[in-house]
Amino acid sequence: ETQIDNLKKNLVFPLTVYKKENGFLGLLGWDKEKDDFIFATKGSLEGPYVNYFKTLFFKQFEQTPDQLENLKNYFRYCNKNKTFVFEVIDVENDPHIIKYDNSKIVLLDVIFNEISFKQEDYSRLKDYRDKFGFEIKQKCQQFNTWEEFSNWYLSESGNYNNHIEGYVLQDSNNFHFKVKTQYYNFWKQCRNIAE
Repeated sequence: ETQIDNLKKNLVFPLTVYKKENGFLGLLGWDKEKDDFIFATKGSLEGPYVNYFKTLFFKQFEQTPDQLENLKNYFRYCNKNKTFVFEVIDVENDPHIIKYDNSKIVLLDVIFNEISFKQEDYSRLKDYRDKFGFEIKQKCQQFNTWEEFSNWYLSESGNYNNHIEGYVLQDSNNFHFKVKTQYYNFWKQCRNIAE
């Protein structure tokens, strides 16, 4: 699906590019019976990575407890069955190839808990940022044609100076795919060789 010929045939423009942070996935939901948050990672509801996520999540609200209470009330009364998806960057417990000065969580998406994939629009993420104080994923650019995208892709393929993990691209049909930077791929390969 992500080979260049298939992308050319199947992408529906415009195509939006977001910066790919380098951490692990954290999922935040709401338990109606317990009247409390549910924390999870991609593969588990418990364990050290869930605890890393939970610790960083609550640390974010230490100076703004009113925002935490607002978020609880949002989940209680307004949520309509959604999951908040974060990139969890923990520089102490889970260092990655891309170096960060501080640990943090970044809101990537808010996804509806339904069989068919559906997510909140990027403009809603900005609302969550303003209301709850979340850092949100960074929108980099948008391509309106295949030519715009392919020119950028060719340029990015030869760029070793971009010190991020890469990009997540989303087309108008909500098809997502990743493009990793040469810098990240090089150091990942070096890490594998060293191990």
